[in-house]
Amino acid sequence: MQSGEAIQHGDAANLAEALEIWMEAYAAQWSMASRDSELQRLQEVVFRVADHLRSASRVQSVL
Repeated sequence: MQSGEAIQHGDAANLAEALEIWMEAYAAQWSMASRDSELQRLQEVVFRVADHLRSASRVQSVL
């Protein structure tokens, strides 16, 4: 993607889905080696980013 180029609706939605899938796989590995409280904080951030991507993609599709 070029600098300043807008993310297309499908791209943002696909990225959001990919982030969530990655987070689920990462969470499975994390729980084997680390504390769950830290994982919950990381999950909050990743899921907020995914939600933001979806919101931004809906706004782009309206414009």
